[in-house]
Amino acid sequence: MMSAHPTPDTPVARALEEALEAVATEPVRIAVIARALRDAGRAAIPERGPEVLEFAEGPLRRALATRIGDDVADEVLDQLRPVLERAARRSSRQPISSAQLQAPVQSRVAEPVPTPTFVPLRSTSPPQPLELFLDDDEFQTPDDLGEEPGSGVYVSARPRTDPAPRGPLPIVFFATQDASASASLAHALGGRATVRVVEGLLELLDALDEDPDAARILILDGGYPSIQIPSLITVAPELAGRTRVVVWRAFDGDRAAIASAPSDVTTAWIRCHSRSLDELADVCARTLI
Repeated sequence: MMSAHPTPDTPVARALEEALEAVATEPVRIAVIARALRDAGRAAIPERGPEVLEFAEGPLRRALATRIGDDVADEVLDQLRPVLERAARRSSRQPISSAQLQAPVQSRVAEPVPTPTFVPLRSTSPPQPLELFLDDDEFQTPDDLGEEPGSGVYVSARPRTDPAPRGPLPIVFFATQDASASASLAHALGGRATVRVVEGLLELLDALDEDPDAARILILDGGYPSIQIPSLITVAPELAGRTRVVVWRAFDGDRAAIASAPSDVTTAWIRCHSRSLDELADVCARTLI
């Protein structure tokens, strides 16, 4: 995925960000890059070799045209042309400097990484849900909830006597920075769905391409959002037919953004006015039926 802050080592990404800033709002820029990367099957914008022009003239051009029109798309690519052509002439193989070759291994030991106050819940590969079972009829407490470390995927324990699901377990995408709410929601769902934390718009769009046969719900947590509601409204056409949307703990600004959006964009969104996780779980369960 494109870095939120392109570096000097990513001149194509940096130039693209600067070009888009002049013609599009941030949510539209995010949507353009997300769609282009998804269509290209890439995790990041190519920075060297013929892949640069292939990406720009194919997936990126189509995403630009869809979002901001053909004329503006052509203007953006014309502005980027010198950077794209220079990058395309660079070898796809990363050069190794003489300093790197001569430096002793021990001199390149990585600096210690400080312990973060909030650990990202997204792994680098699609996580497999972890299901735990009990011998009695009691569900585990949230503290004992099953989670694959660092995955952000939770599945509440179920009694061993529960029948096996007939199809893929439904998925609840939870756009929140409240990790405890994610675990508690999975516990409240009682094994009726997998709860998967998504930390941003790009991650959500990627996740929607996985498990297409499973029923999906997206919960937007207005209290501790990882995706801003105005940003999601911008890409709402991308979600049509792919997931239901539930808005939870929304503030006045969020409600105003929803009210001012085109009626066909948010008319099917579900508002959960209660702050209770148990009631939120009930809303999810009813929506998934």
